[in-house]
Amino acid sequence: MSTRYLRLCFDSDWHVGSGAGVPRSVDRQVLRDEEGLPYVPGKTLTGILRDAAEWIADTRDALEKDKKWKKALTGLFGEQPESHGGTPGASAVGAKVGIGSAELSQGLRDYIRRALRESGLNLGEALFTVRPGVKIDPETGRALDDHLFSVERVRGCVLYAPVQCFRKLAEDEKKLLDDAVRAVRRLGGKRRRGGGRCRLGWFESTVSAEVPRAIPVWPEFPKDQAVELSFRLTTRQPVIINRVTLGNVVKSERTVPGVSLLPWFTREVLAPLDEEALRLAVLNGELSVGNFLPEADGDPTLPVPLCLGEEKESKAVCNRLVFPPTEGIQMKDLRTGYVRVTAEGMQYRPADNRRLLRTHNTVEDKTQRPTERVGGLFAYEAIRAGQTFRGTVRMSAALWKQVQEHPAILEKLAYGEPSIGQSRKDEYGAVSLEYLAPTSAKSEVQFCLPDLLERNGKNYLVVYLLSDVLIRGAFQNYSLILDDLRGALSNALGVTLQDVPEGDWKKAEGQSALQSPLGGSCGHCVRVGRRESWQTRWELPRPSLSYFQAGSVLLFQVTTPEAWNKERAQALTEKGLGDRRAEGYGRVLLNPPFLCGEQSGVEKADSPVRTEDAQDSLPSIPQNDEDRAFILSLAEALFKKRFRQAARRTAYALVGEEKDRALFKGYKACWKEAPKASQFGTLREFAALIGESLSKDALGGVKNWLKLEGDKAKEEGQKKDSWSKTWLEWVGALAAEPGQIWDLAPAFKEIEDRFMPVLSEGDEEKRTRLTLFALAAFWDVFCEAAFDKAKRENNVKSEEREGAA
Repeated sequence: MSTRYLRLCFDSDWHVGSGAGVPRSVDRQVLRDEEGLPYVPGKTLTGILRDAAEWIADTRDALEKDKKWKKALTGLFGEQPESHGGTPGASAVGAKVGIGSAELSQGLRDYIRRALRESGLNLGEALFTVRPGVKIDPETGRALDDHLFSVERVRGCVLYAPVQCFRKLAEDEKKLLDDAVRAVRRLGGKRRRGGGRCRLGWFESTVSAEVPRAIPVWPEFPKDQAVELSFRLTTRQPVIINRVTLGNVVKSERTVPGVSLLPWFTREVLAPLDEEALRLAVLNGELSVGNFLPEADGDPTLPVPLCLGEEKESKAVCNRLVFPPTEGIQMKDLRTGYVRVTAEGMQYRPADNRRLLRTHNTVEDKTQRPTERVGGLFAYEAIRAGQTFRGTVRMSAALWKQVQEHPAILEKLAYGEPSIGQSRKDEYGAVSLEYLAPTSAKSEVQFCLPDLLERNGKNYLVVYLLSDVLIRGAFQNYSLILDDLRGALSNALGVTLQDVPEGDWKKAEGQSALQSPLGGSCGHCVRVGRRESWQTRWELPRPSLSYFQAGSVLLFQVTTPEAWNKERAQALTEKGLGDRRAEGYGRVLLNPPFLCGEQSGVEKADSPVRTEDAQDSLPSIPQNDEDRAFILSLAEALFKKRFRQAARRTAYALVGEEKDRALFKGYKACWKEAPKASQFGTLREFAALIGESLSKDALGGVKNWLKLEGDKAKEEGQKKDSWSKTWLEWVGALAAEPGQIWDLAPAFKEIEDRFMPVLSEGDEEKRTRLTLFALAAFWDVFCEAAFDKAKRENNVKSEEREGAA
């Protein structure tokens, strides 16, 4: 599977809505990702490209009297069955290309994220603008009352979208895709009103996208033993593993099951092997892809054993299989989470309940709106991108021997980028899979103790389910009867198992609950579940899967210990129990020491299992010219916004100062000697001129005006409504040295220290330009505050006169 990138360059503001708003702020909000940055969903890009490709295909087929372009369209984007809105008589056809979401470049995203974390610069805020609008009455042509609304938009920027090719494209398909890419000119909302103008093209990087990877050293596994390979899975896009569908919401599993990865291993990685031999290996359990659970501190985790309980008051975790709970303390069963096995015992990690929820819609061609007939609105709950999981793949010795004879298979095993789960043809499902060489950490199989547990002259067996287990009952249906599970274990081990007799449960001193021979208050701790699935191509439901849930713990007494065979126990641990073992079902551990051995204590970690970004220092501005210019434009826009806000707060705070108190430190200007409001209009005009040019030449007009005002004061004397000497000195000092603006208020100095290192980078010309903007902005809002002050004073005087009359 190859990956290319589309470059989406917006030449105007654009809006791809989330369908929601912010009360009293924005009525139509832009769609954001988990970091608060805008993006274009893969489903939107796929729809736009398919729409362009349909128009091209229909036009060409009509001119050439052929249907080859329609076939190319179906090959590229797939086809829905007739029951789901597809062409009459059509069946489901998978797409050959998958188009991901278009996002800002990784360098931009890293800089924006770290700038916010390290220096408090929220550059992402400058990406957005708000445009007001109003509804027009079609009959009168005037604005309707109470129909003002605001639409959020994103400034023009460049986004990149990955395009994956699942299968090789034919020449017609390649040409149709390239032509559709060139045909896209607008995207998103308000396209007929100037928004969303864009250019779409293939991104050709000068740097090789292939990262050189070290060739792993494959260990020498013992002959005639099963091989267990450890892998790390990282989600590059959100992943949907359908757990249940509730109405129009699809909820995802929290982990990555082996059934999602098995097709990739059999069709992509192990494809060079004999097809019939590979099919038999899957049926016989010689190949098994386990479930991938969240990684914790670089180590694999296991499903939480159901024998663990948490004290409601102290939140301490107790292994009730071997330790009795504290008398009088109420316990709560732990049903979710994972355990990390260490040398000291188990470390319990709560499950990360954060989920990604995205809303989508299906648009009807005729109305160009989402309607219930074609699906309407629906939502996906998915595993977030950037999460890491650990899992294993087991092979028989014979299968591993065949794999070693194919260097191409070993190369694909080392690193791969499969696409798994639901909705893989757009913005979901891309993951990376990396082989991990063995370390000192134990594998799942090595956790097994092949010897029985002897207590008081009797032998016992603890069975811990690493994954869900499917057991056939008396009528060959999937059974949830504990006796059927015990029978399957007995047959696999060649011994007779029974529940611990009542006589073996003893009452310990100071304890009201009976204790098992292992010392705990629990025996069997079992939960069951049921999973429904659907056959997409046949459009029929599959049989329900009733299973014993992963994490279940069972305690049996072995009545025939003389028949115990260590090799059979090891084989059961390696091959698994029950049906569908190739998909990760049926993995068990026997007598795991972290549950029933000496080191069976439990430590509770404070944080759940999750992947966090490294706390790196603020990087330099990206060296890419395009990204560099965009970062600087964002920083300058945010600087201007922040300074005007600070200037307005400062100016209006000065309005309330006493008349004879100096307004600024180092200057004698006060409201007692201030001119009338009309005189501030002149200063505001000069501020507008400075703000337009942002050059030192614009200050020449201010200096000439100050000289005229000074000469006029000498000749005619100080007028009551003109500028006093103290005010002329304040304005003149700022005109002569604009850099003094930063010392007028502490808020101004804080903005200078925060933004200047990013914006100027030692460039004196840039610093001067930004300083002139600050001076012009402050004079503008200060004059505005003076107008408001004069207006309020006039209103007070008018009210006093009216009262006296």
